[in-house]
Formats: sequence, C-alpha cells, structure tokens
Amino acid sequence: LESVFRNFGVAIIILVMIVRVRLHPITKKTQVNMVRVQQRMAKLHPKIAELKKRHGNDAMKLNQETMKLYREEGINPMSQGMSCLPMMLQMPIWIALYSSLRNNVAMRCEGFIWWINDLTAPDALHTFASPISMPLVGWKLSAFNLLPLLVGVVMFTQQKLMPKPKHEVAVDSPQAQQAEQMQKIMPYMSLVMIIFFYNLPSGLNLYIMTSSLVGALEQLYI
Repeated sequence: LESVFRNFGVAIIILVMIVRVRLHPITKKTQVNMVRVQQRMAKLHPKIAELKKRHGNDAMKLNQETMKLYREEGINPMSQGMSCLPMMLQMPIWIALYSSLRNNVAMRCEGFIWWINDLTAPDALHTFASPISMPLVGWKLSAFNLLPLLVGVVMFTQQKLMPKPKHEVAVDSPQAQQAEQMQKIMPYMSLVMIIFFYNLPSGLNLYIMTSSLVGALEQLYI
C-alpha cells in the first residue's frame, strides 16, 4: 500500500478500511443479534417478574428458573458479549503492526501529516522544556501526545453508540443492569486505554483511532 500511496500513514488508513470491510458481515451480525435479543428479552419481562414473585427469596432457584425460561424461548443472554468479537479479531493486526513499527527499518522516520513526522514514535504534538512527573502512574512525560487522547475519546464515543436496551426493558433486568454497568465502566476503560497507548508508536495509535472512528460510523449505519 505504501508503494502505491507513498505514505505509510495513508497506507495504515487504507489497511483499516480493508479490515473493516472484511469484518462488516460479522459486525453487522453481532449488532443485529444484540438488538433482537434485547427485543425478545423485553417481551419476557412479565414472565420474569412472575418468577421473581415466586422465588424472590431463593436466588439460586430464581436464577435456575430464569435460565430455564431463556432456554425455552431460545435466548442466549451471553450472546451480548459477542459485540466485542470484531475488535478481538483485530488484535493480531495490532500486534503485527506494533512489531513492524518497532523492527521495520523502512518505516523509521516516515511521517504522516502535520505534527506526525515519525510513525514509529509517539506523535509528540508539543515537547516540554523539562519532563513533567505523573505521580499516579509513575511517569515522566517529555511531550504531549495527542493521538492516544483521541483514541480514548473515540473509543468512549463508540461505546456510547452501542445498541442499548429499549425503554420497555425493565431497569432490574440482567440486560439493563449489564448496560448500566458498562456505561459506568467505560470512562475508566477509556482512561486506561489512553494511559496504555500513550507512549506507543503513533502509527499504531493512528490505526486504532481510525478503526474505532470507522467502527462508530458503521454502528450508526447498521
């Protein structure tokens, strides 16, 4: 791709588009399945409420009867976790790209646009006169890297755009509780991602940020 576009940054973006197109059938299937499960579980709420009246004092029995009801209706609540599958399938590409950025001499000092003048190093939008200590993480920051912050923001936005239970799903249903927990966890996960990716090569951050952005637009389309 670089031999065609003469820019490794553009090549990385084109690689993202190729991967997202190839994964689109899986992404669409997981999101459509998620919404269908939400709709079917919403219809089961009266039955689940009845089970709670019968077995409200016996948590084990309630769980057994609830899972039995799901099996009878052909619902697999665990399928909600499959929404992470498209990202998991990209993990080998992240690892391979990171390895290439570290070891491929041809990519050294190759820039993208504006301030990103070396895709094998952090993007360093602004270099500090002296390192700034970060007591919570034990770092000394020598520069302000913008791409990792954008990665965290885009990932947070993408999670916000994920299909959520409809209003008719009871707030005490497992599905609604799971969605609520994810909404509470996501700000912390995004912060962890920023910290984790902060000093990684800008080429890898460019790939992940672009992939997350395209993924968010794909979710809206689906």
